[in-house]
Amino acid sequence: MKYVGFSLIILGVLALVVLFLLHLTTVNAFLLASLLTIIIGVCLMVWGMKRESRY
Repeated sequence: MKYVGFSLIILGVLALVVLFLLHLTTVNAFLLASLLTIIIGVCLMVWGMKRESRY
C-alpha cells in the first residue's frame, strides 16, 4: 500500500503540473481532483507505514 500511495502522490503532482502548463488552473474541479489524489496517496502511505510499524 505504501507504494500505491507514493504513486498516487506522484500522479497528483504531475496532474497539477500539466494543468498549470495547459493554463487550466481556473477549473476548480480539475484542481480538486488532483488535490484529492494527493491526499488519498498520503493517507495510504501513512496507513501502510502504520501497518508495518514504521510510523
